[in-house]
Amino acid sequence: MYLIFNSKWEIRKNSYKNFFSNQHEDCIQWSQDGNSILIISAELFQEKVMPFNFNSTKISAFYRQLSQYGFKVKQNEKKQKQFHHSNFQKGNMQYNNILSIREKLIALEKREKLQSHLDYRSSLSEENKKLNNELKLLQKQQLVIQAQLNIHTKIYLQICKQIKGIYEV
Repeated sequence: MYLIFNSKWEIRKNSYKNFFSNQHEDCIQWSQDGNSILIISAELFQEKVMPFNFNSTKISAFYRQLSQYGFKVKQNEKKQKQFHHSNFQKGNMQYNNILSIREKLIALEKREKLQSHLDYRSSLSEENKKLNNELKLLQKQQLVIQAQLNIHTKIYLQICKQIKGIYEV
């Protein structure tokens, strides 16, 4: 969420104030209890707020970012999207709240990376087993071919001796 958080995960106070000012209340507001954000008009939000505050101008990108930050979405009775996060409340936006969101995101990313590494390791292990089995099969085939070559060599030598015997007589 480019608008509210900077690269150090601190609130951009001016942006935060502008974002939830009366100037944009026709498209975004706090819920009555102050525990969630209401998108009153996605079209107006996309038109009036996003071009000046976000890198993207698509409302779907904003929704996706909120989801990535752990916000839960639901629709209210007026079919407006409502986003809730336990550490994101009106009048209670402090660094500790953002830090909590950040820590949860980092923990989630670590779990996802660990799972990704475990999956990759598992796939490598499976591939290694397959390659070992294939190697064993090739080694067995090599032994069979070597035995056949030895037999053919003996036969060749016997034939050579017989031919030599025919020419010497």
